[in-house]
Amino acid sequence: MQRVTMTGTLARLPSTTFLGRIVRRFFRLVPRRRVETVRSGSLKGRRWIVASGVHGYWLGTYEPEMQRVIERIVARGGVFYDVGAHAGYFSLLASRVVGAAGRVVAFEPDAGNLRHLREHVRLNDAGNVTVIEAAVADASGSARFAAPSSSFEGSLSRAGALSVNMVTVDGLVESGALPAPTYVKIDVEGAEFRVLRGARRTLRTASPTIFLAVHSPAGQRRCLDALRTLRYELRPITRDAWLCVPPPAYTTGRRAAGHVVT
Repeated sequence: MQRVTMTGTLARLPSTTFLGRIVRRFFRLVPRRRVETVRSGSLKGRRWIVASGVHGYWLGTYEPEMQRVIERIVARGGVFYDVGAHAGYFSLLASRVVGAAGRVVAFEPDAGNLRHLREHVRLNDAGNVTVIEAAVADASGSARFAAPSSSFEGSLSRAGALSVNMVTVDGLVESGALPAPTYVKIDVEGAEFRVLRGARRTLRTASPTIFLAVHSPAGQRRCLDALRTLRYELRPITRDAWLCVPPPAYTTGRRAAGHVVT
């Protein structure tokens, strides 16, 4: 069981309460350039740049349900794709869990997030993490990317002002550029179905376990319907996140190979 510090407990207070508002005013006093030690959660003890995102990162309270599921499901020696890595919170978590024999591939197209992602990899000596500067979708080449003021909301968009590199999972795996994934975390602000469509052959042949975050009802229906056709078992993590477990025959083979899925 994870130990939650007093700071982490205070951070979970709703911002709609008086005490919650007071706590958030206190957190705003923390210098944005400061490197903090993560206080609680699965990354407790790791080093984190305050300015890279919400305070929940360095407090260790960010998406606790997803933290717990990844820590429970991912096995040592696995290959973990972090699609939409942002500043690398889940990349670092996967790096710790898969260990030296495993590998993490972190995909991120936004320049600001990439700076923090690479620095977090360096600060934490995460030598098993490979950073790829690209958006993952259903075609390879260049694409337009919209980068709003929030670092969490960047997305592929025809109206985007930026040009980014775009890759597919199938293209990278079939060219031999990357090993097939054992696990894939997807959180890409609306392009989730495009990621799955660009990975359809890999999903059939390698059947990775998928940690899927999708924030619109329509997008969720498309993604889950596509995974059902591949015989994935779908288990809710939160309202917007799903654990997608591969077909039983493949799961049995993975257990034999040392990758445990429960």
